[in-house]
Amino acid sequence: MWALAFTNFPWVAGINFLIYYAGLQEISSEVLDAAVVDGATSFRRFRSIELPLLRPQMRLLVLLTLIYWMRSFELPMIVTNGGRGTPAWYPAYACSMP
Repeated sequence: MWALAFTNFPWVAGINFLIYYAGLQEISSEVLDAAVVDGATSFRRFRSIELPLLRPQMRLLVLLTLIYWMRSFELPMIVTNGGRGTPAWYPAYACSMP
């Protein structure tokens, strides 16, 4: 299982980082400055301002992750050679079963 996580990390982490980074760049500096003036801590600012404003990006990443998860068949099949003793269960294979 660690081999699958290690081989998938470069492909998944890059796009997630870029989408979150673009979302953080969208947040107005005036809103963050107003929170600092109001006395919000960095945790409170993250929880009350940044996290709610990143919801569209989070929804997109959840959707993209679900699509990627449903499509993943080749890499686990190649890395695990079909599983331990019996064929491994994959989401793409389960969806095509009658």
